Amino acid sequence: MRRNRDRDPPAGYSAGCRAADAASHSSTAADCITARQLPHRVTRWHTIAPPHAFIKRTTIVTCMETFTPPRPMVPSPGFVREREAALGELASAISKGEIDAPLLPLIRAFAQVPACYTIQSCYGHFVHGGQPDIHNIRRLEAGRIPVNRMTYRIAYVTVCIENSRAGHLLRQDLEAVARMDPDNIQFGSADWFWDQTVNTYSLQVSPSRFRTEDSCTLYIDEALVVQEVRDQFFTELMRVVRRHLPSGW
Repeated sequence: MRRNRDRDPPAGYSAGCRAADAASHSSTAADCITARQLPHRVTRWHTIAPPHAFIKRTTIVTCMETFTPPRPMVPSPGFVREREAALGELASAISKGEIDAPLLPLIRAFAQVPACYTIQSCYGHFVHGGQPDIHNIRRLEAGRIPVNRMTYRIAYVTVCIENSRAGHLLRQDLEAVARMDPDNIQFGSADWFWDQTVNTYSLQVSPSRFRTEDSCTLYIDEALVVQEVRDQFFTELMRVVRRHLPSGW
């Protein structure tokens, strides 16, 4: 939707910087998105002069932490219209293969729940020397990883929820998912998303000490634990979504 795509960058963020950032950071069409194209969860703005010297003269201006405690829901009279637009963009993203394959059943189920729509998601990726593809969905296997540490790109789903009785019940059930494992699952608001669309909430799988970051470095033993939590998380999330589907779906 326009409000999310057209977020005003900080002063000094040039068109050349936008293009370079899109190519080098995680806001590409191949990233983990659901309904629309958005910057990744921790956004690094750059200022450069001149634009063609981007790689040599990059300066990080700020790194925003986007995950905060859940905000109270507020009126949102445009929800129905926004949901219709988001579902149209989601259909396009699915047709282009822009959704992580393991999440397709879940995202399609979310699309059938009248009281919400998905904004962005990621299956969670473990990236290391033996598997450098940042979008890989391969499972970690104990004893078969050639490194001791790896980068974990966090698993999450961000949704916009209708401020209605059905929406409040859904929010309660989503919040309960985080109580499965408070050390590794968080439910909260994402400031950047909320500034564009109110009543947005994120559920994510990440060690709590990294809850404000979009990726972190884990040793293999903890990575295996996080992988197991991620699997349980998405299984439970599907159960929640099915409870909120219209009768007969």
